[in-house]
Amino acid sequence: THLPFGHNSSGNSYEVEGQPAPPGVQLNAQIRPVSPAYFATLQIPLKEGRDFNERDNENAPGVTIINEVFAKRFWPNESPLGKRIRYDKDWLAIIGVCGNIKHSSLETAPDAEIYVPYPQTAPGALTFVGRNLNFVIRSNAAGSVASSTRAAIHSLDPGLVVRVNTMEALINDSVAQPRFRTWLIAIFSVFALTLACLGIYGVIAYLVTQRYKEIGIRMALGATRANILQLILGRTCKLAAVGIVAGVLAAFFLSRFLSSILFGVTIHDPLTFVVVPLCLITIALLAGFFPARRATRVDPVSSLRYE
Repeated sequence: THLPFGHNSSGNSYEVEGQPAPPGVQLNAQIRPVSPAYFATLQIPLKEGRDFNERDNENAPGVTIINEVFAKRFWPNESPLGKRIRYDKDWLAIIGVCGNIKHSSLETAPDAEIYVPYPQTAPGALTFVGRNLNFVIRSNAAGSVASSTRAAIHSLDPGLVVRVNTMEALINDSVAQPRFRTWLIAIFSVFALTLACLGIYGVIAYLVTQRYKEIGIRMALGATRANILQLILGRTCKLAAVGIVAGVLAAFFLSRFLSSILFGVTIHDPLTFVVVPLCLITIALLAGFFPARRATRVDPVSSLRYE
């Protein structure tokens, strides 16, 4: 009923046998009515126990499959198989534990989920969940399966509205805005990096021009081209290091606003804070190399006359 990234969800309060909720606290979890092979079709791994089957009908004892979030919350050091929970009138025996999934978006942490067989869904819950019905099909030919599925459903009821989508499309829709913001930030970052390169080049070129006389004197007194190159690049490195330190400190405290568009990466990712400064140092040295090389070609006599 509630497909991941399908923009719908349904939660309910529940009880755990032998573990009553503290006074004033109401436990809530997401209720997911599914049919057999749902987990295999969406490739959600079963960590423990078994999947639902056709014998789990309305006449069979109530069963449920919970996700790892639910299992670790109440049974962190033991298997939950055989334990019982209740979200309506009847107690349900836990027959399996499935892996966690992100249901609504990539940026939200997995929530506690209770999966139940369709025939055993509580009548009160069916009033709401029955409004949203999804058929999940795994195939390598999405186009042909979509048309045949639509035809099969319309053969049963021509009045039904059938919308066909792929999981990839649903996930892409869920990250459309974060992806746009990421591209926007990336474009501005490229512009900022280009301006930084031009700025470093301009500053170093200006400093070299201002020190032509000094460079001429150094070369007249025996300084080699390597000495001059080292002098200019050392100055470049110092200026870049000061700017990078200031930038890293600012990024450390101002990067929190990026947390909404980062998936699986922390705002203080160590790799980023190491690799980016190294790249900026490299770019600064490249930007300062050309003025430095020009400085090594200075004629001592001409530079001494330079004003």
